[in-house]
Amino acid sequence: MQGTEYELWVKEIYELIHRYEGVENIDIRHNVKLVGAGGVAHQIDIYWEFKQAGTVYRTAVECKGYKNPVSMEKISAFHSVLEDLGGVVGIFVAKNGFQ
Repeated sequence: MQGTEYELWVKEIYELIHRYEGVENIDIRHNVKLVGAGGVAHQIDIYWEFKQAGTVYRTAVECKGYKNPVSMEKISAFHSVLEDLGGVVGIFVAKNGFQ
Protein backbone atom coordinates (compact mmCIF):
# COMPACT_ATOMS: atom_id res chain seq x y z
CA MET A 1 0.00 0.00 0.00
CA GLN A 2 1.50 3.32 -1.08
CA GLY A 3 0.57 6.86 -2.10
CA THR A 4 -3.06 7.92 -1.86
CA GLU A 5 -4.23 4.48 -0.73
CA TYR A 6 -1.87 4.61 2.26
CA GLU A 7 -2.88 8.20 3.09
CA LEU A 8 -6.60 7.31 3.06
CA TRP A 9 -5.91 4.28 5.26
CA VAL A 10 -4.11 6.49 7.81
CA LYS A 11 -6.98 9.01 7.64
CA GLU A 12 -9.47 6.24 8.41
CA ILE A 13 -7.44 5.17 11.44
CA TYR A 14 -7.39 8.71 12.83
CA GLU A 15 -11.14 9.05 12.22
CA LEU A 16 -11.68 5.90 14.29
CA ILE A 17 -9.38 7.13 17.06
CA HIS A 18 -11.14 10.50 17.29
CA ARG A 19 -14.57 8.88 17.25
CA TYR A 20 -13.49 6.50 20.03
CA GLU A 21 -12.08 9.42 22.04
CA GLY A 22 -15.39 11.27 21.65
CA VAL A 23 -13.90 14.30 19.88
CA GLU A 24 -16.71 16.41 18.48
CA ASN A 25 -16.66 19.23 15.95
CA ILE A 26 -13.68 17.68 14.16
CA ASP A 27 -13.03 18.04 10.47
CA ILE A 28 -10.54 15.47 9.12
CA ARG A 29 -9.55 16.08 5.50
CA HIS A 30 -7.27 14.48 2.93
CA ASN A 31 -4.93 16.32 0.54
CA VAL A 32 -5.30 19.84 1.90
CA LYS A 33 -3.47 22.98 0.78
CA LEU A 34 -2.55 25.38 3.61
CA VAL A 35 -0.82 28.71 3.08
CA GLY A 36 1.97 29.50 5.50
CA ALA A 37 3.29 32.79 6.84
CA GLY A 38 5.71 32.99 3.92
CA GLY A 39 2.82 32.91 1.43
CA VAL A 40 3.67 29.42 0.17
CA ALA A 41 0.90 26.82 -0.21
CA HIS A 42 1.84 23.51 1.41
CA GLN A 43 0.25 20.19 0.50
CA ILE A 44 -0.81 18.32 3.64
CA ASP A 45 -1.69 14.62 3.39
CA ILE A 46 -4.16 14.63 6.29
CA TYR A 47 -5.31 17.65 8.26
CA TRP A 48 -7.77 18.10 11.08
CA GLU A 49 -8.87 20.75 13.46
CA PHE A 50 -11.36 20.98 16.25
CA LYS A 51 -12.26 23.43 18.97
CA GLN A 52 -12.41 22.49 22.63
CA ALA A 53 -12.74 24.82 25.61
CA GLY A 54 -12.19 27.83 23.36
CA THR A 55 -8.95 26.52 21.87
CA VAL A 56 -8.54 25.43 18.24
CA TYR A 57 -6.34 22.36 17.82
CA ARG A 58 -4.77 21.96 14.37
CA THR A 59 -2.84 18.87 13.22
CA ALA A 60 -1.06 18.00 9.98
CA VAL A 61 -0.11 14.42 9.19
CA GLU A 62 2.59 13.50 6.67
CA CYS A 63 2.30 9.92 5.37
CA LYS A 64 5.07 7.94 3.72
CA GLY A 65 4.35 4.42 2.49
CA TYR A 66 7.91 3.93 1.24
CA LYS A 67 9.53 0.49 1.01
CA ASN A 68 12.57 1.87 2.84
CA PRO A 69 12.90 3.96 6.01
CA VAL A 70 12.14 7.66 5.60
CA SER A 71 15.21 9.87 5.33
CA MET A 72 16.03 12.62 7.80
CA GLU A 73 15.68 15.14 4.94
CA LYS A 74 11.96 14.32 4.56
CA ILE A 75 11.39 14.80 8.28
CA SER A 76 13.32 18.10 8.26
CA ALA A 77 11.27 19.32 5.28
CA PHE A 78 8.03 18.52 7.13
CA HIS A 79 9.34 20.35 10.20
CA SER A 80 9.99 23.41 8.03
CA VAL A 81 6.41 23.26 6.72
CA LEU A 82 5.08 23.16 10.29
CA GLU A 83 7.19 26.17 11.25
CA ASP A 84 5.87 28.12 8.25
CA LEU A 85 2.27 27.21 9.08
CA GLY A 86 2.62 28.10 12.77
CA GLY A 87 0.36 26.70 15.45
CA VAL A 88 -0.01 23.33 13.73
CA VAL A 89 1.07 20.11 15.44
CA GLY A 90 2.73 17.57 13.16
CA ILE A 91 2.56 13.80 13.02
CA PHE A 92 4.80 11.84 10.65
CA VAL A 93 3.57 8.35 9.76
CA ALA A 94 5.95 5.99 7.98
CA LYS A 95 5.12 2.47 6.87
CA ASN A 96 8.71 1.25 7.23
CA GLY A 97 10.20 3.45 9.90
CA PHE A 98 12.82 6.17 9.85
CA GLN A 99 16.57 6.37 9.30
